[in-house]
Amino acid sequence: MKKLLGVVLIAVIISGFGCSKKEEPEKKTGVTELSVRMKWFFAGTMSHFFYGKELGIFEKKGLKITIHPGGPDNNSIILVAAGSNAIGVTSADEALVAIQKGIPIKIIGTLFYKSPIVFISKKNRGLDKFENLKGRKVEIDYGSNAEIQFRAFSNAVGLRKEDYFEQPYTYNLIPFLEDKVDYSVAYEMDQINTLKSKGVEVNIFRPEEVGISLLGDVLICKSDYFDNNKETIDKFLKALREAISISSKNPDKATDALVKSAQGLNSDNERKIYRDTVKFLSYKDHILYNDMMLWKKTFEFLKNQKVLDHDKLPKWESHIYWDGDKK
Repeated sequence: MKKLLGVVLIAVIISGFGCSKKEEPEKKTGVTELSVRMKWFFAGTMSHFFYGKELGIFEKKGLKITIHPGGPDNNSIILVAAGSNAIGVTSADEALVAIQKGIPIKIIGTLFYKSPIVFISKKNRGLDKFENLKGRKVEIDYGSNAEIQFRAFSNAVGLRKEDYFEQPYTYNLIPFLEDKVDYSVAYEMDQINTLKSKGVEVNIFRPEEVGISLLGDVLICKSDYFDNNKETIDKFLKALREAISISSKNPDKATDALVKSAQGLNSDNERKIYRDTVKFLSYKDHILYNDMMLWKKTFEFLKNQKVLDHDKLPKWESHIYWDGDKK
């Protein structure tokens, strides 16, 4: 749930794009090195990247990938646009907003075919409906895709901003656990499992319940990198597609590969997270392919929420890689 506001910082970088040298993948002994930036800190949701690397799937395609964590201080859009990383993970809406701002990125694949963002409250507190938010406190992840969905959800059930009290989301569970807030935001497969591991039962409110349709995480690269290295991108997508397919059938082994590489993670918790992640990774037997219908729904939702302006982004489809959509 990274900040959309962080995208504004890329304006500082854009001024140097015109004179920057063309990026080429670094090649050593026939191997192409790729730096991949995650959207957030390492977690079970990313297990397929690590399992694919452990199994040598990328290496067999002539690729050597290095996986880097994301987070508030490592915005994947900024780092990819600047050429620091060849490939990045971000959310569908953040990618489209960045493109509308003139950030030269290409959306090369869909990781999560629906948004994993949900809103939560504790059970047994009389907060079993989203409408019960009235007069209560809620954490808002300001400037993020979570805020967009929260505003849409609130409007759909007839709530206005003056009906509840807001405070910034602090990227940890303490305010929610200590009842300093009544409602919060969560990734369905992530924070929900962490709370369950602590014995906390929650009500889960999914935006899709009120007809909100939005894609989740996507893969991006810099536009000119795509133009100059399409063969490398195709190899990466093919390898990651294989890694996701194998990981989905062996979720615990995939998570173990992650835990070996990322310190401080609880194996049991991350396993639960990845098992719940698997259902987001495919759509009609497609993995990583960009589906036109789902992208159109996402664009229309963001346009209706006044996040995107069709006049400013009339050819948004051209910024998405459609190869293999019907394969």
